[in-house]
Amino acid sequence: MPQIAPVELTAHQEPCGVGPGRLCATWGEIVMPDGLTVRRILGDQPFAEIGRPVWVVTDQRHGCVIAAGDLGHIMWRGTGHWLSHRIGVYEAGTLRPRHIVVSRYSVCAVEPHPELPLVAIGTGRYDGTWEFQGQLLLLHLETGRVTDLLSKSRQVRHLRWLEDGRLAMLLSPEDKDGGFGKGFERAVATDDWLSAPAGLVDPDDVRRPMVGSGLLYDPQVEDTLARLTDGQWRKRGEVRDLAVLTDGRVLATGRYTDLE
Repeated sequence: MPQIAPVELTAHQEPCGVGPGRLCATWGEIVMPDGLTVRRILGDQPFAEIGRPVWVVTDQRHGCVIAAGDLGHIMWRGTGHWLSHRIGVYEAGTLRPRHIVVSRYSVCAVEPHPELPLVAIGTGRYDGTWEFQGQLLLLHLETGRVTDLLSKSRQVRHLRWLEDGRLAMLLSPEDKDGGFGKGFERAVATDDWLSAPAGLVDPDDVRRPMVGSGLLYDPQVEDTLARLTDGQWRKRGEVRDLAVLTDGRVLATGRYTDLE
């Protein structure tokens, strides 16, 4: 499974008090209901929950760091669909996760509100055949509540809060005939962003000339993560499989790894 490092397990005799299939977790260790304890995570570091980082923004007013990334693809044998994109809200002082949100699409833009405990997040992608898909997420930094402000799926490429309180955005065209490098500008207002309803924005309600999209990721994301962790953050690959060797060591394989 992507971004999960090898672990060291030992027997644990105390019951954890949770039902079958659940975890009883503390910050220092993870207690498994079958009597095993995860005592050490190899390669553990801040921001591991989001996988490969693509965006990071610091919100000093609300004491947090918002980071987004991609866990990568796996051979998913479970029910439903594997969603690899993650958005994390971390405490600025300790870098402990406050909220981890799953996103259906890759993150293209992150814009904290200048005053309210909110962050607007634009997501989306080209589906590979015809359409541009995506969401405009409004994430409450304190409660973790997420609202999709779009009434229809569309890639949201850029975001900016205006001085008059409106949220400006750059929306993709509906399909590839509209082009890949440009989008439509739109600014939206509401009486109270804290209670903004789902489906507030109709992405088809734009008739302005198209403008260039620019980058859909933060080119300084790795430098910022290194600065926030005092140089301790390191880029790590995905762990695709594990095996315990006869001498007790753990063998892990990742992407682009060949074994003989």
